[in-house]
Amino acid sequence: MSDAEFEEDLKFVCKTFFGADSEEALAAFARKQRTMKVDLDKLDLSNINFLENEGTEWQAQLLPSSYSRYKAGNLQEKYIEVNVDGATDYYRYMGNSDEALANTLIHEQAHGFPGVRIMSIPARSKADARTLQTCSTWGTPRTPHIFAI
Repeated sequence: MSDAEFEEDLKFVCKTFFGADSEEALAAFARKQRTMKVDLDKLDLSNINFLENEGTEWQAQLLPSSYSRYKAGNLQEKYIEVNVDGATDYYRYMGNSDEALANTLIHEQAHGFPGVRIMSIPARSKADARTLQTCSTWGTPRTPHIFAI
């Protein structure tokens, strides 16, 4: 992908998911991406609590108080909960997509960004849900979220 194509894709993502594609919005997006990547690079199974028998209405959630303890130095803190039944249902709904589950964890990690709020939007179809698969948790797979800076 050329730099021009990347730049257009980046502007599209910022405009679609953040509501703006200004230089300021692009810079904020890049800054938040770098911040999140640091934590994602350190995320491992010791930080995830897998819950059984929780139903299929949600896939995962970030626990803000636990995440604060993690950021304060308790690197073994379990700050993400994964609902096994909900994640399995979502995985199947999304066509057995490993990427959809990875995006769920990325999405949950984004809840820890300072200054980020998450807004629910309805998906009108399965195609919408696939298009918005990066925004797939805290609700059913049919109720994705949009990030706002």
